[in-house]
Amino acid sequence: ATKHNLKVSLPEGPLMFRMDAAKMEQVMENLLSNAAKFSPAGTTVLVAGQRQEDGFLISVADQGVGMTPEQVERVFDKFYRGDASNTAVEGLGLGMSIARHIVEGHGGRIRVESSFGQGTTVLVWLPVT
Repeated sequence: ATKHNLKVSLPEGPLMFRMDAAKMEQVMENLLSNAAKFSPAGTTVLVAGQRQEDGFLISVADQGVGMTPEQVERVFDKFYRGDASNTAVEGLGLGMSIARHIVEGHGGRIRVESSFGQGTTVLVWLPVT
């Protein structure tokens, strides 16, 4: 993401997770890739982690084009692409569906908050062992 500013905010100290590291890396790569693809160059992508009583919350927030409520509702559907025009960002529309499958397979939850024209935040909650 050389065209974007990446800011990371994580708590101090180690956390213990039971997970398939390669699969969770796939989730994070997808979320960061989406944030970069749908945000203008020079904007900030914020990755934050926060301990919670029963787990850990990861957020990936961008300052991009955002989504309508209808797009947010369908973002996890297989092959769904919010913009299927010839000028749309490349992709098959599988990334968020795969991310949800991986997160839920780890006992977690994933959701999207977005405002059209103002950006998107993806929230991933994972249980901590």
